Amino acid sequence: MHIPSLIKINKNKPEPIYLQVAECLSDAIRNGILPGGLKLPGVKKMAQQTGLHSRTIEQVYEELDAQGWVTVKPHSGTYITDKPPVLSATGKKEVLSAAEHKATFPFRKIGLPPRQTGYSKEGKKIYDIILNDGQPDIGYMPAVELEKNHRLLIRKKEHSRLFNKENAWGSFELRKALSRFLNDTRGLNTGTSNLLISKGNQFSIFLVLSLTMTEQDSIVFAEHNYSGVYSICRYLNLNIETVKTDQDGISLGELGKICKRKKIKAVYITPHIHYPTCVKLSEERRKQLLQLAEQYNFMILEDDYDFDFHYTNAPGFPVAAYDNQKRVVYIGGLNRLISPTLRISYIAGPEDFLSELAKLKVSIDKFSDSLLEEALALTLKEAVIRRYRNKAVKYYMHKRDFLLRLLDKNLAGCCTYHAPEGGMAVWIEFNREFPVSDIHRLCMKKGLLLPERDDLYTYPPESNGIRIGFGNSTKAELSNAIQIIREVIAVVK
Repeated sequence: MHIPSLIKINKNKPEPIYLQVAECLSDAIRNGILPGGLKLPGVKKMAQQTGLHSRTIEQVYEELDAQGWVTVKPHSGTYITDKPPVLSATGKKEVLSAAEHKATFPFRKIGLPPRQTGYSKEGKKIYDIILNDGQPDIGYMPAVELEKNHRLLIRKKEHSRLFNKENAWGSFELRKALSRFLNDTRGLNTGTSNLLISKGNQFSIFLVLSLTMTEQDSIVFAEHNYSGVYSICRYLNLNIETVKTDQDGISLGELGKICKRKKIKAVYITPHIHYPTCVKLSEERRKQLLQLAEQYNFMILEDDYDFDFHYTNAPGFPVAAYDNQKRVVYIGGLNRLISPTLRISYIAGPEDFLSELAKLKVSIDKFSDSLLEEALALTLKEAVIRRYRNKAVKYYMHKRDFLLRLLDKNLAGCCTYHAPEGGMAVWIEFNREFPVSDIHRLCMKKGLLLPERDDLYTYPPESNGIRIGFGNSTKAELSNAIQIIREVIAVVK
């Protein structure tokens, strides 16, 4: 039997070569082409016959052994097993009807409509153009470097230390690299004991509020605000107070009035690029906010999700950088710099608080993704993130300016907007005669899906604005989208 003839490799496939080879051999075993008891060639001989690297053949044999297709006999060789694994149960079962698939046990129902993502359940695009609320371009991110470090760690013989490793705080190496990164870029004063690795900003916010707030405690945030935080607060049965925002961020005058009439436990802010309106909390107000926190004894929950992309001016220090009283819990992540789906964030704060937070975290999520966290640590040490960020600022600034020119040309007089200092979105406030709900509905009919306001953020009744992202859209998509909005406005009028 000439085994190499059974192997078909397609370099265009995303699967690694060793998995493709293992699949070819397992298919041959399943179909009886390679009989039980047959001895496979040694690693070196198989590598010579196939033209593959000996390490690749080792991985093939390890994979076949793990799946149960072969048996490795010490000092003898690798043999096809006499009892191949059973891949599926015998016999057929009728598919249940939709009614038979309904639960017979009680459960809570979430009073929210299904989110409109623009994609079918099978992942197919429903609309010609889909604009989001400001996600980065996945094609312009250093994912290759992260993947390289991930593979490097897997191939190391001591990689087993990274698996099944219970660590509520997260990887020490990542916390050490992040501490350096945050201190250099944000002016923080953190050590490894002041950082906790978590799984996404929203999960981090849930942990912090769960530990610091009890039912009917009061929290303050802006009228225009991230709906994810609003949902968490409603779930925890918190009392929500809102304040207005202007060009300098949240109104501290309104906040002061609220503090005088009731006890406030926390204030939630997105300081650098306020979500969703893209305004920046002025440096003066950051310091004043800390003074209010000291005066009225409340925590500041600082969600700095978009610090790294500023175009004209330096972003300034986060509120946490001025925090001498240890009243700020600072949350951020690397998903904007590496990948939107990278669900690793960090929480910076006082060590005694984080110690308790780690206990809560491990009670919900016992194991951290140590392998990915160590790969991130390597990527940070290599200064890949810094180099990428410097290039990405120019890349996204050009996109922002392109969108602003489109707005100037096509929608002038129909709405107001300003050039955001950073981030990947523009807040557009339409004139009252053009209701955003009508614009959204008519755009859908023309194949354009705009970000759904009710899904993404809270807003006061008088608001007629929408947040339009430009980060991961092409110039052609942006041009076509603004043209469609222009046509729709003519119909609405």
